[in-house]
Amino acid sequence: MKTAAQISGVLAGLLISTQGFANHDDRQYAYAEVLEVEPVVREIEIPVSERVCWNEKLERPVPHYHAEAPSVVGSIIGGVIGNQFGGGRGRDAATVAGVLLGGAVARDFQRKQHRKHHRQTEVVTERVCEYETSYRTEERVTAYNVAYEYQGEVYHTQMQNPPGDRIRVRVMVQPVEESPDTEY
Repeated sequence: MKTAAQISGVLAGLLISTQGFANHDDRQYAYAEVLEVEPVVREIEIPVSERVCWNEKLERPVPHYHAEAPSVVGSIIGGVIGNQFGGGRGRDAATVAGVLLGGAVARDFQRKQHRKHHRQTEVVTERVCEYETSYRTEERVTAYNVAYEYQGEVYHTQMQNPPGDRIRVRVMVQPVEESPDTEY
């Protein structure tokens, strides 16, 4: 009968050998001599934004201030003049009519002045700016074509970074089935 220590020793041995088999990698790494490195150069366009400003002459309407004072003053003057006519209730009616007529005359005068001034324009110089985008062409290295030698054979690859004098290569080891009549 086997003891617990013997059983656990056998299980541990199986576990270790299974892990070794699972981690077995048929790849090995070696180094190859770099024979030639040629940069791959491409032209790219780079956008360049620039703020461009200039002075521009613009025609603008002359600002006009529209005040209520002339209408009020016209109403007062019209009321004073209307108050000079009639007597009793007639005087009151003439005063009200004078107020209304004086205000209307002042408003009409003000509208005519506004139209006259509204048509007037002035030329002003204003600074105008905008962004313009132009493009400049620049040459950039985007990759490297590399020729290297491993065991007497020359190989080619493209790399993102320039290699040194040697590069690391992966070597695959695989068994080959041979026929029984193969001689060595």
